Amino acid sequence: MRYSIAISVQSERDFKAGMATRRAKMADQSPYPGTPRWVKISGILLGVLIMLAAMLMVSGIGGPHGPGRHLSPEDTGNQTPPAGDRQ
Repeated sequence: MRYSIAISVQSERDFKAGMATRRAKMADQSPYPGTPRWVKISGILLGVLIMLAAMLMVSGIGGPHGPGRHLSPEDTGNQTPPAGDRQ
C-alpha cells in the first residue's frame, strides 16, 4: 500500500505578505460589534410592558384584585370582602 503526501513549500516572503494582509483585515474590524438588535428590541419591549403594568396598578384601571374578583355575586353569599380590597 502506498501513501503519497503533498507538501506545500511557501517562501518566507510570501508568508510575511500573507500575515500582513491578515493583520490589515483584522485592523479594519471593530473589536466588538455591540449588542445584537434582537436583544435591544426585546429590552425595549420588556421595559414598555413593565411601565404599562405599573401604570395600570397605580391608576386602578384594572379594578379590585383578590380572590373574590373571580366569583359571581351568587357565589359570595354572606361573605364580606377583606379590608384591604378596593370597593
